[in-house]
Amino acid sequence: AEAVKAAQESVTLTTTQYKAGTVSYLNVITVQTIELANEVTAVRILGRRMAAAVLLIQALGGGWSAASLPSAADVTNGSWSARHSGEQR
Repeated sequence: AEAVKAAQESVTLTTTQYKAGTVSYLNVITVQTIELANEVTAVRILGRRMAAAVLLIQALGGGWSAASLPSAADVTNGSWSARHSGEQR
C-alpha cells in the first residue's frame, strides 16, 4: 500500500514537472509504468492473502456452509469432535 501511494505521488510530481517543462515525457511514462507495476503487485498480494485465509480455514476444519458446522451443544459436550475425529478431509 505504501509503494502504491508513493508511486502515485511520484506520478503527480513528475507530471507537474513535465507540464513545467523540466522533464521529458519519458520520465512520466516511466513513473506511470512503475505505478502500474506496484498496483499489480498489491493486487496479487491481496489475492494471495485471501487464498491463504481460505486455506487456513479449510485446514482448521472450517467450511463455508453453516449447515455443516456443529451446534454449540455438540461442541460443548464433545460429541461432535469424538464422532468426527477419524474423518479424512
